[in-house]
Amino acid sequence: MRSRLAAWVTSAMVLLLPACGGSSGAGQQWQQWPEITVENLANGEPMSSRAGLGVETARPAVVAVWAVWCQPCRKELPALQELMVRRGGEVLVMGINHGDDAAVARGFLVELGVTFPSLRDPDGRLVSALGVVSLPATFVVNARGEVTWSRLGIVDVAEVEAALAALEGGTHASGRGPMEG
Repeated sequence: MRSRLAAWVTSAMVLLLPACGGSSGAGQQWQQWPEITVENLANGEPMSSRAGLGVETARPAVVAVWAVWCQPCRKELPALQELMVRRGGEVLVMGINHGDDAAVARGFLVELGVTFPSLRDPDGRLVSALGVVSLPATFVVNARGEVTWSRLGIVDVAEVEAALAALEGGTHASGRGPMEG
């Protein structure tokens, strides 16, 4: 059973990767961050996923898709919290909870000491639009709302910093495109 699931996930990733675009090259077309109604995890109010991303603030964002059941998320979210503190207001760090009960998800963030804002994707429409097939999934999004780097699985914050540095230098991080692992 487990091997069939692994084969299915691998097949799904192979099918999804081309749809998400490549990782480098002149004239690269990057995936736009989807415009989907989600919930603000803090208050349950509906909001646009692009508004939650803060595209109009003209600063890059690091977005982590997470769930309470995801053990690697327990390590990644606190590391991204440290990144947020270190980078101050120059980078938005944001989470997207995938399908958990809102109160349970909020309690999970409190337990981990995570204070950055999170959206809640109760029906998985945003996660699906992003092509996420496993958690955690992390994205770097430029100020125009384009996904310029992404990673399935737990990230090393140095990788995220390199992707942000590439944005600050006016280039895209080489070797990492949407949903590359």
